[in-house]
Order: sequence, then C-alpha cells, then structure tokens
Amino acid sequence: MVLLRRLLLLAAVLRCSSQSGDFRQPGQPISFTHIPKTGGTSLRTDVRLAVGVDIGHLEWCFEAPEGFKDGSFNFVFLRSPRAHVLSQFLECKYDAWGRQVTSHLPQFPFPGGDDAAGFAQWVAHFYNATFVAPDGRLAHDFNCYSPHSFQTRQLGSACVRPHHVARRFPAHLQLLDGRGAGPGQKTLGVALSRLPRYAFVGVTDLYPLSWCLLQHRLRVRLPDWCFADSGGAAPNLTHAVHSVPRHKPSDFDDRTWAAVDALSPDDQALFAAGLQRLLGDWTSFQAQPPEGRRLASSLLPRLRLLSSLAYMPQLRAMLATGHGGGEAERAAAAA
Repeated sequence: MVLLRRLLLLAAVLRCSSQSGDFRQPGQPISFTHIPKTGGTSLRTDVRLAVGVDIGHLEWCFEAPEGFKDGSFNFVFLRSPRAHVLSQFLECKYDAWGRQVTSHLPQFPFPGGDDAAGFAQWVAHFYNATFVAPDGRLAHDFNCYSPHSFQTRQLGSACVRPHHVARRFPAHLQLLDGRGAGPGQKTLGVALSRLPRYAFVGVTDLYPLSWCLLQHRLRVRLPDWCFADSGGAAPNLTHAVHSVPRHKPSDFDDRTWAAVDALSPDDQALFAAGLQRLLGDWTSFQAQPPEGRRLASSLLPRLRLLSSLAYMPQLRAMLATGHGGGEAERAAAAA
C-alpha cells in the first residue's frame, strides 16, 4: 500500500489545469480523440449505451478538423507505453484490418504462432533502422503502425491521421536517426501543453476507474459497481479484443522491452502526466463524494499494475517522492 499511497499523494498535490474539473453542459457535443489501441472501440460501445451518443471510431490527430473541437466536451485516453506498443504489433498481426494491410508484405514478422519472436523482430526493425534517411525516406512500417512515441505524435505533432509517420517532418520535430528515434522534445512539450485542454483524461490500464470518473464528468448516473457500498459487484464493461490472444509482460524478454522503452520515451512522460491527473480526479472524488458514496477501493491501481509501471523513469521519481499534506493527504491515507 505504500507504493499506492505515494502515487495518490503525489496526484493530490499535482497542479491540475483549470479544466481538470470540467463537467459536460446540457446539450454540449462530445468529442473523443481516439488514439489507436487505447480501448476506443470498447469505449465507443460503453458511451453509446450509457449516454446515447456515438463518439465514432476513426482515429484523428489533435490538429485535425475532426480531432480536438473547441466548445465540445473533449476527452482522451492514454495507455502505458509497453502495453500500447505490444498492442500495436498484435493488432497488425491478428486483427482483420491488420492482416489486410500487411498481407502483401512477406517481411512482416510472422514466425508462425510465436508472438514473442515476432514482437522481438518487429521492435528490432524500428529500433535498429535509420528512422529518416537523408533523402527523406522512412524505415518501413509494414503499412500498419509506427510505434515511435505514437501517443505523443498524435497529440503533439502537425498531423491528420496518426498511423504512419509523415514522410517529411517539420523542422521543429528535431527527429534523430538511429536507435530510439522519435518525436523531439518540442513535440512532447506541445502534447503536454494540450493535455490540460481536455475535460477528462482517462487511462486504459485503469479502464473501470476511468469509466466511472468519465461518467461522473458526463453527468451520467454511475452504475452501482462503481461504489464501495455495492458489495463487490463486478464491472459490466465492453472489452473488444480484435481477435488478439492474451499475453503477459513475462512472455517477452528484457532486451525487447528495453528497445520498446527506447522507442517510446516521450509516451512515458505523457502517460505519467495522464496517470497523475486521473489519480488527482480520484482523490478529489473521494474527498467529496457526490451523495456521500465513495468509489470502490477495487478501482484503485493494483500493486501488481503499479509494479509493472515502475520501468518508467517518471513513475520511479513519483514513487521516490513523499509529497502530500493536509486534507489531500488524509483523504488519500483514508482510501
């Protein structure tokens, strides 16, 4: 519980944006920035059932006309980078769309049913390749996804659709070639500056918690399973798997994960900011629960999940910080 409490206490003192407590106004349009492989298909179904609004399934960048929309209730979900990169590979390998777009590329890593070997080859392809050659040509992305800090690119760069890296980048992206290439620090800064403009930021890794807090912001009555007094009722949520088999981190070797980390450093920082904000929303809700009903403790980050996130430098720093005090500290400690 010490690990969990430190995360909660840091979230409690996070300087949240002025929009972090926004609620949907009557008749206000809803706009979802759908980052691929962050649970958008499941979320679309859950929002339609709960709110009666179809948020769509297309994946647009922040700057696209269909992306962030002023005047709307805008929200976005982020996902821990290792899980996000693995999900990209598995989508390309197993989903009907992924098989279609890669079917004419025999070099796509597909050694039978060995997902560990295939994932290692796919990651090594991007890790070892020169990202942008002098003539502007890109390392081949197999016509599917480019995993280089994907979430940061979608929120922070000048793009319309996020799947592929643009053939020629604006100079401000400061791309590097070679290992660990990806969006430059300015793109990360832009993405981080845009995050507070969202009325709500969810975390796919904590989908039930995110869903309960999102419904609260949408002014929708929360289902009983969200609350501590529900008797431990199981969440009733959609889970679209896209024909992808289940995996656990230990299925893949440390060398592959190290390469994934090198490909997604900016996404680590972006995800840490999103997680901090979500935990801040949790702490605020628990400190003053509507109608006196606290959210169920089972929605809190589980220790095994927090342990799995410790590979991120930003979260290691969070875990080593004991900030907190006053009412926020007492509320987090009570939780």
